[in-house]
Amino acid sequence: MEAHAEKARAAGAELPPGFRAHLGKLHLEVGNAAAAREMWNAEKKAFPEATPYMDHLLKRLDGSASSESKKNST
Repeated sequence: MEAHAEKARAAGAELPPGFRAHLGKLHLEVGNAAAAREMWNAEKKAFPEATPYMDHLLKRLDGSASSESKKNST
């Protein structure tokens, strides 16, 4: 997916709705929460109608990050 995104950027083409959201979920699956957050914020910017769902994912990400820090501190 990263290669497709690069190809689209090089051609000056826009990414379709949901592309960044899906890529963010893939980043999260491999443990890269920062990249997931970046993709979800980019999806919100590109497609404001996706804001409620992206905010939901970001809220869950923030919740899991705080629960992880609580686990590690005990």
